[in-house]
Amino acid sequence: MRLRIRRSHIYLILILGLLSIGWTLFIRLDKFKTPPLIEGNDLSEKYKFKSNLSPTASAPILLGKIENDSFRCFGFKKIDCLINNEYSVGCYKTSDDMVYVPFNFIRRYFDIYGKLIKTPNKQEIFNWEHSYSKVYYPKEAYDYKSTYLWFDNYNVEVRDRVKLISGLKGVPISTQWEPRGHFYPIQIAQFGLSHFSKSLTLGKPRVTILEDGFFKQDYWHVAVKGSRIQIHSMEDNSEIDAETSFPTIGEMKRAFNDNNDNNNTVNINNKVLFVDGEAITFKLKRKKMHNDLTLSLRVKPLDKFSFTVYLQSDSGNYEYAISYANTNIDFDENGPTYGFGESKVWHHLTRELGVDFQKACTILDKKLPIKMKNLHVSKIIFKGKALIDDVILSSSAHESHFFSAVRWLLENQDDLGGWPIKTTRKLSNGALILKPGWYSAMAQGQAISLLTRMYHYVGDEIYLKAATRALSLFNVSSEKGGFRTYFLDKYLWFEEYPTIPSSFVLNGFIYSLFGLYDLKMSCAKQCETVEEYFKKGLESLKHLLSLYDTGSGTLYDLRHFSLKTEPKIARWDYHTTHINQLLYLNTLLKDQYLSTVSKRWIGYLKGKRAAHN
Repeated sequence: MRLRIRRSHIYLILILGLLSIGWTLFIRLDKFKTPPLIEGNDLSEKYKFKSNLSPTASAPILLGKIENDSFRCFGFKKIDCLINNEYSVGCYKTSDDMVYVPFNFIRRYFDIYGKLIKTPNKQEIFNWEHSYSKVYYPKEAYDYKSTYLWFDNYNVEVRDRVKLISGLKGVPISTQWEPRGHFYPIQIAQFGLSHFSKSLTLGKPRVTILEDGFFKQDYWHVAVKGSRIQIHSMEDNSEIDAETSFPTIGEMKRAFNDNNDNNNTVNINNKVLFVDGEAITFKLKRKKMHNDLTLSLRVKPLDKFSFTVYLQSDSGNYEYAISYANTNIDFDENGPTYGFGESKVWHHLTRELGVDFQKACTILDKKLPIKMKNLHVSKIIFKGKALIDDVILSSSAHESHFFSAVRWLLENQDDLGGWPIKTTRKLSNGALILKPGWYSAMAQGQAISLLTRMYHYVGDEIYLKAATRALSLFNVSSEKGGFRTYFLDKYLWFEEYPTIPSSFVLNGFIYSLFGLYDLKMSCAKQCETVEEYFKKGLESLKHLLSLYDTGSGTLYDLRHFSLKTEPKIARWDYHTTHINQLLYLNTLLKDQYLSTVSKRWIGYLKGKRAAHN
């Protein structure tokens, strides 16, 4: 049966279609008249829209970028917004007098942060935050033998103020206040504490042994005539002696002094590799390797010796080289080359190749060309004469790094038990000056925290004795070269920066209290005074804490009180440091006042403010 379609039917269908399209356009255009709302049912709980604004607020803020042409088409008119009768910014107004202010202006004006993100269900939203930093909530009570605070989240070596990791000492060289670089005790202690904490929380690293004294023919290649590779016995070779051998990490736990103790002689198979010549190459088989960039090896240079590690992109299109040589120059821009010492003794090198590559790029003022996760070691080329053993690639080497930090502390502790800071420190535009050789309570406290942990880790009294010696400066006033002071001649305070007049830096003082607590719990009756220092320090903290509260954030110090100048507002990362410190401290004290303060300070991160009068 055939249906007969009349022309009138066709006209009716066209009219209905046009009406449908018009209605759709009307609905879609109507959406541009009011700010887009986030429907809670479409998002996870994390991203549900919450607001304290009244529904009748007259000037909502447009989150995101304003496209001029599109907004003009849909009833948006460009107008000027006059800010405090001083200057104007370009805004947009709708037909119903709703005003939209660009977020770029709002961000700078109110010091807030925002970016477009994807929710778990792939919806794009604009994420607005008052702070760029976050709080680390304690998972358990603070333990003086275990991880140090939240430092397992820190990666000290990649900080901008770390110039490089010294090949001579294995610890950071800092550019803080000194562009040429110096050994900064606080940074070195934090480097050790972060790696100690990671060694406990991140588990055992992935390890690949490349060479352990057995000659692996498939990996080694000699391209230059006269070059040679041989296996040598530790007993038969006169080049090797017990005095200069170096311990493994396992041996270091038992006997850490690696300079001249015969007990430190370590070589499992009693074999080492002897290399002599040019371009002796160890080529890695990619299919068997991971993208692990932690290289460790034992090497005894016998003549001018260097080796170069080649990092290749996973695509195979790019290759980068980093060199290491037995010189006393920490970094030579020609290469680039890291020095590990001129002495003809066994050196135990542990290098984070990715970090070395990043720092070399920074020093040479070059942009980092590739992400480290996309690189792998392709080959190692040796040049000169040396004995080599235990060449290892691993995913990390946290033990080796915190051992290096502890070794530096032992070697550099002076007769007063301190670690002097050998660069000038200026505060308040030069109004407060510390000349080279000053001591910091924060440096002493964090060094104590690392040394006491090392004591519990290996059971050697040498570390506890060093930590105990560090206590003496807590009883030396700032006027006499120490860092002990008082607020209003009443409340005891330990200065991070012992200026005169005092500056009363909050975070450095609290770090020193953790050091005192760690020593108090570690040395018992050996340290009668540490209990007194810790107790009086806590009393001062509780009495002065409210002075650091601005009603919307915290102050870094009290220099405005000492110098009668404008206050020093704590950056958000310092504000969260204050919060983190109180949270961890309160796992020990269970103090209601500290709990109340930390909750209020957490609220400031979300834009909460103290009440107006």
